[in-house]
This record gives sequence, C-alpha cells and structure tokens, in this order.
Amino acid sequence: MEKLWKVKNNKDYTEIPKEIKDIAGNKILANLLLQRGLDTPKKINEFLNPEKMKISSPFVFTDMQKSVERIFDAIDKQEKIIIYGDFDCDGVTSTSLLLKTLVHLNANVEYYIPNRENENHGLNTKALVKLIAKHKAKLIITVDCGVSDVEQVSFANGFKVDVIITDHHEAPEILPEAFSIINPKALNSLDKDLDIETIQALNQLAGVGVAFKLACALLEKTKDYDFADELLPLVAVGTIADVVPILYENRSFVHAGLKLIEAGKNAGLRVLLEKSGYDLKSGISSENIAFGVAPRINAAGRLDTVENAVKLLTSNNISEIEVCSEELNNFNRIRQDLCDQIYQEALEMIQNEPASDSVILYKPDWHIGIIGIVASKLVEKFYKPVFLMTKDENTGFIRCSSRSIPEVHIRDVIANNSELFEYFGGHAQAAGLVFDPSKNKFEKIKEALNNSISLQLDGKELVPSVEIDMELDSDDVSLELIDEIKKLEPFGEGNKTPLFVTKNLVLNSFRTMGANNSHLKIFCENQNGKPFECVFWNHSDLNIPEGKSFDAVFYPKINVFNGITTIQLDLQDLKSEFLVKVGASDKKDNFKLYDHRKKTNIYAQISDYLLTTKISTQIFSQDKIICEALRPYPVIFEKVKNRQTISKCSQIMFFDYPSDRNIFDEILKKTGAKTLHFMNYNNRKPYAEEIIKNISGMMKYVSNNKNGKFNLCDVSDFLSVSDEVVELCIDIFESMGMLEILEKNSNNYTIKFLCSVEFSRIKNSDMFEELENELQKIYLYRQSLCTMPLEELTYLQK
Repeated sequence: MEKLWKVKNNKDYTEIPKEIKDIAGNKILANLLLQRGLDTPKKINEFLNPEKMKISSPFVFTDMQKSVERIFDAIDKQEKIIIYGDFDCDGVTSTSLLLKTLVHLNANVEYYIPNRENENHGLNTKALVKLIAKHKAKLIITVDCGVSDVEQVSFANGFKVDVIITDHHEAPEILPEAFSIINPKALNSLDKDLDIETIQALNQLAGVGVAFKLACALLEKTKDYDFADELLPLVAVGTIADVVPILYENRSFVHAGLKLIEAGKNAGLRVLLEKSGYDLKSGISSENIAFGVAPRINAAGRLDTVENAVKLLTSNNISEIEVCSEELNNFNRIRQDLCDQIYQEALEMIQNEPASDSVILYKPDWHIGIIGIVASKLVEKFYKPVFLMTKDENTGFIRCSSRSIPEVHIRDVIANNSELFEYFGGHAQAAGLVFDPSKNKFEKIKEALNNSISLQLDGKELVPSVEIDMELDSDDVSLELIDEIKKLEPFGEGNKTPLFVTKNLVLNSFRTMGANNSHLKIFCENQNGKPFECVFWNHSDLNIPEGKSFDAVFYPKINVFNGITTIQLDLQDLKSEFLVKVGASDKKDNFKLYDHRKKTNIYAQISDYLLTTKISTQIFSQDKIICEALRPYPVIFEKVKNRQTISKCSQIMFFDYPSDRNIFDEILKKTGAKTLHFMNYNNRKPYAEEIIKNISGMMKYVSNNKNGKFNLCDVSDFLSVSDEVVELCIDIFESMGMLEILEKNSNNYTIKFLCSVEFSRIKNSDMFEELENELQKIYLYRQSLCTMPLEELTYLQK
C-alpha cells in the first residue's frame, strides 16, 4: 500500500529569530529544533545540553518520605524485602535497579518476577502466598506492576505485610490500600506546589524512572550520591525499551546512561552489546539499545523466566555474565524463529479471510509471548488493527494480543464489548483480552470486534502516512550535516529520528543483502553525479530498473567498514513511476541463514534450544568425530541425519558439511528447509591412503558377509566423501584385479573381492592423481562453507 508523504512546514531562514540562528548555526538544525517546540534559547540550550538539565527532587512525591523510612526500618531490622517486578524490559531493569540499590544498602532482599505464560502482569495471590509463607516477606515493593491490584494488596495487608507501589501507568479512581504509592499519575501523589513542566516531566517517566526516584531518595539519605552512576545505565535501557517520551528528565537520564554504558559502567550490558555486534568505542545510541539490548531481555520474558536477564544486569562476575548473555541470545534466536513461523502462518490464513477493516486470527498453538510482536508486523504490512489469539492450556481460555493504527483506539474497541471478556487491558495502540470459549465462541468475538471497529472508523479510508521533517537537496547531505543532526540525540518517542525527503536520485544498481536476503542495498547518484549508498530494510521485493529515477524518504547515517567512512541513507520509503513490486511467483526462494561458525562449546545451548523450539529441525552430520561428540546430547543426537535419511523439515543445522554442491542441493530439495544454521567445523583434508584402506576393507567385508552387495551412497555417506570418490576407488580396485564387478544397477553394486594390493602399487596407478584431485575438491568445497560470508551464498537463491 502506497504511503502518504506529509512534509512538515519549515520556516525560511530569514524568518527564524536571530537568537535561534546563533545557537543552531544553520537552517536545517534550526528548523528541526523549532519543529520540536524548542522556540527559546533557554529551551534549546537545555535540550542540546541534557547533562545540565535540572532534575526534580525525589521527595516531590508525597509518599516518598514514608517509603524511605519504611525501607530503612526494614533494613535495620533485617526484615525480608521482596521486589515484585514485571517480565518486560522496563520491569526487569526496574527490578535490577532496586535490587542493586538495596543490596548496596545491606538489605535482606530478594526479587520475584511472574512467569508471563501462566501468571500474567501484576500481583497475584498465589505468588503472594509463596512469598509470605515460604520467604517470610515483611515488605513488598512493586515495580512496573500497575496500580490496580486492590484485592492482592488487601490480601497482603491481612498478613501484616506492607506494600510499597512504584509505578507509572494510568491510575484508576479506586487505589489499593498500600502502605505507600509512588506513581506520578495517581491522585494526590505529587507535591501540590509543583510547576506544570515538572509535573509533565514526572508523568513521562517509565517504570524504571520511578524506581530510580525511589533509589535516589534512599541514596540521598545515606549521602551516597555517586552510586547513581551504577543505576543510570539501567534507567536508560528501561526508558528506551518502554517507548516513553525521551524528553525532560527522561532525556537527561538516557543521555547520561548511554555515556556510562559506552564507558563500560555495566559489565552485563557491555557484554550483551558486544555479542549483539556493537562496538562501544564507536558510541552507543538509543537505537542500539532498542534493537540490540531490549529485544534480548524481552525475549527471555516472552519465552521463559527473566532470571538470567536480572543476573546479567546486576552481576560483576564475567563468567556468569557470559553464560547469561549467551542464554539471552539463544532466547532471542528462538523468538525470531517463532516470529517468522507465526508471521508466515498468519499470512497464509489471511489469504483465506474475507475483506475486512481488521485482521482477527486464532490458532491454539501460537506462543502467547510472541503474538504481540507478530501483530505489530501485520499492522505495518496491512495498516489495519490486528488481533492474534491463542489458547491458554492451563485455563482453557483464549488469550489475545492486539495492535492498532492511529485511526482506531483499540482499547475502546475492546471496552465496548467488555461483557464478552473475562478481563482486558491496554491503551490506544496495544491491548490484550481474555475470553472463555465455552461462553463465547471465537466467531462471536470476531464479529463483535469487527463491528466496533467499523463503527469507530465510520467509513474513513485507511491510508498509511510518513511524517517527514523536511525536503532536502541531496547535495546538502554530508558528514557535517550528520554531525549536526547528532546534537539532537538521544532519539526516541517524542524526539523521533528526523526524516528527510530528496528527489530524483538515479539508480545505478541494487542487490539483496542480509543472511536471508530480505533487505535491499541500492547504489545511486543525484543529478550532479554525487554517489550514495542506501539500505531499505525488509524491502527486498522492490525493483527499479537501472538508470531510472526515484524519490526517497531517509535518515542519513555514518557507515564505517574496513576503516572507510561513508554516508549511508537508511530508507523509510521510496516512490518511482518505474517501481515494480516483485510478486511471490517472481521472487527467488529466500533462505534464512544463521552463522555459528565462530562459536565453540555451544552443544548445551543448542540442546536447550531444541527442547523449547516448535520448529521442525534436523541435524546434518556424517563426520564420525562430530557424531561421537554429539552423542552425550541426546536431544541433538536423535535428530542427526545423513543425506539419505534426512527428510522434510523447516530448518537444518549443519554440524559438518556435505562433500560437494550436488549433495548440498539434494539435502535442500529433500527437506524443503528455508532456515539453515552453519556450525563451527574443523575441516580436515581427507587422505587418499586412508580412504583407499577403508573402502578396500568394506569391499572385502561385503564380499564375505553380504553376498558382495552394497549401495554406493551408503559407502560415501559412511566415509563422508562424494559418490565420485567411491566410484573412482572401485574403478582403481577393478583395474588392479582387486575385485570383480558382477552387477551394477544405478548405485547398487554386486562385487567379488579377489585380493588385496599394496598401497604403493595403487599410488602409481593412472587414476590415483584423479582421486587426489577429487579429495582436494571436497576439502576446498567444505572450506568455502566454513569461511565464506553467508551472504555470498548466492547460489541458494536459485
């Protein structure tokens, strides 16, 4: 669907006040500042220098003083304190932040974060029973759990357990009778004399920001101000991940936190970023956190428990951090695989759905922790509200994650049908619901939601749009401009990455890129011949003929590769009268390739992955050394196949590699797999003498014990060589009188072994050099699979 381009109004440079020109220095930066409502020198200076921003006292929260006193009383008495958190990135960083703080203050503290799959968000009575009875909790501090658990707080009060609620969500009219509530959005929670700007700043805090306020209050009492530097990296991560506005105090916290992360202040974040492919020396941006750190922490909460995420964020033990980071990476890979699987299944189901204002799908085995991500991808593709539903095996209820577009307030849609649901929650663009299928069938729910959406739209046409900051002459795109734009960082909600549009770029060439060839790399130039490289993520299905022009919406970035610095235009959209969208029938088969070739000692991780993934997987391995190494891992070993036994599956893991291209292609054809994992393999050159001795022994054995019958492929697979090598050896043996071929039917042989011959005689035969050449080919082919950049495996796109 073509997007509507909306270019914001920009002032002519002569219209811009002199004091703003003096600070900005150029028209582009001046307009970008004005678009953000920064229209006075004071606002601009504060925005461009977030480290100088005035931060409000934590004691502007009316319940902060009593909260601090209660916590120090618990520390003095060594009462058990429980931090009760949430399983998303904001909740995990909030939990980790308070845990670090209270451990630093010598508190008797533990944490509890519910399991997403069977507990959901917030306090639950079953967990409280365990915490009170088993862990002897006397004080519970909630972080990012909401502020509506009236019954649960009352339950805790009944056991004389105090509850301090810290939160940032919208507060209901009826609040729990907690010991204290620290939530800027709760009634009477802030000092009544606060100015509007401070109230706005506090209302935009993430859960981790509110937890940080409590931590700062505790540290202020002990005059331990420097410890805040240990916490700011966590504030930055949680704030970015929760997509709250990066404005006011949030901007100051994120700016400071990113600088501390760059300096290596948090060992866990440093390792996780490095394993995600980021170089701290090159600087860390909010984008790196949003796409590198947050998904890995969230993946743990979506698929399992977040224990390893909390350990990673709070530990200083490098060995422990390394293990935790590998676990998070593993969960992220599983999350990506499940996303791809559910996304493809949803696309297939949509093809059979009638035209509608929304997408509403149900499949009982979809993973509850993944469907929200997939719903977001479907909204992006179809630009309509999406509801994805799955079955909760514990309750029999159907659970749903929904995502929406600006034109449809999804929570209102659900609320209009509240009588159909056991419970629901959310906001304008994302919400969830649960219903009992024994009371209300899926089709009834679907019809009700569709009707409410249609009423809300009232015939309005849905057209996706792109908000563009300004049109830019492509000659103005320079390294200097990029440095100017960087002054606006950190980017995020409320301070979006600025987008520009430029016209009449001429395409020189393009190619697909990425492990699964899903992205587009475009080489182009402007009308004056100035060259540009562009990347269009997840748009490999677009095609413009060479030499034709196009207009592009983009964000300019610096790209450093092999020490060479260039400008890269990250495309957000493009338009051209020559644009062709490649249809499904025209597209090449795209394979998703995962590179594990530099990783060692990962068998245990692979085993854990195979235990949890629902993706049908087979292991290719014919090398006897590798097979024996896999034997102690039964989950892996039971999936080991050779090229004959391998069968239909969704993904293959190559623990060693086929001997030639023909066998590789045969494996891909038999399995139909589109996801390939390439493992670390110590490629060894096969020696002719060893191969000849092995095949000679096998021929003698089948002659004496199998009536001389054997299958050529069985022999080549057993020895992990090509069929050509076995055929050559048999030809050599026959020419030297070692055996007689009685019958040959395709790959099935019947032979009679006559005698053995010294290797020295075989070595002098005419065909020996040909045999060595074949073995060298095997070595070189495998070596290419061991070392070649995976994106260069272009022959997979046949």
